[in-house]
Amino acid sequence: MSLQGGKERVKRSGEREIVYNVHKFMKNESELGITIPLSEVQRTVAEATRVSGRTLFRALKEGENVATAVAMSFSTQRKLRKSAIKVSENISMRLFGEE
Repeated sequence: MSLQGGKERVKRSGEREIVYNVHKFMKNESELGITIPLSEVQRTVAEATRVSGRTLFRALKEGENVATAVAMSFSTQRKLRKSAIKVSENISMRLFGEE
């Protein structure tokens, strides 16, 4: 049995950061001993991944939705961007001295 689980690679910087945080947490646990009881699973995961409890709760809820086929996949946060029309309006207002 392979621990790598396939040939998928961690591509996004956020994913690599989580892998690094978990590694650092596990190494610290092995050197200092278990600092958080294993019965506190959510707290352990939050500490290992360095995310807030609220972020962990949302991810777990979304994971349940994916597992029960309520959602197709995990969603990504969308960046809010200014619309092209507003940007061009601002530029033309500056060019023609309209304010």
